[in-house]
Amino acid sequence: MKVGKSMVSLTLIQFLIDKYGEQKTIHLIETDESNPDVGRVYKNKIPVTTAILDEDEKDWIRMAGVMENTSDTLFVINSAARSTLGVRKHGRDFNSVLESGQINYDLVTLWPLNRQKDSVLLLEDFLEYISFGHISPFATAISESRRTLRCTRNICRITILCALAYMRRSTFPRSRT
Repeated sequence: MKVGKSMVSLTLIQFLIDKYGEQKTIHLIETDESNPDVGRVYKNKIPVTTAILDEDEKDWIRMAGVMENTSDTLFVINSAARSTLGVRKHGRDFNSVLESGQINYDLVTLWPLNRQKDSVLLLEDFLEYISFGHISPFATAISESRRTLRCTRNICRITILCALAYMRRSTFPRSRT
């Protein structure tokens, strides 16, 4: 089952363009080189920067530099599913830069969850390294036939409560890849 990460990014970018596009620049940071679908959709409509946020720190530094040198811009970071290793290695440094105010942005993380426990385990990893800003996990359901994204309020509440209960209790066996 897919989580719907790209659909969330596409929807968020369109919302930001519709709501703030006349006052602010919307800038996509595409980190998924294996499937840069969000970057392909918006490459001729908004600024798109490719930054592979893996274990090499150069793109983390480049991303921070783009954000630091830009005002009146809303950034959307479409994070690759495989970016966990990069977050483990450089997330605390990026978090420190955000906390210090060197980059004058508030980080809002939209974290789509599906029914698989990996979604919660990856969220737990992320929170261990990047705690700055606001984290909004929510449940998604993807209809393969229509490729649509749905999020219902009751499912979101249940999933978020389960995720938070899991992070506190740590009762599930951990599997790392």
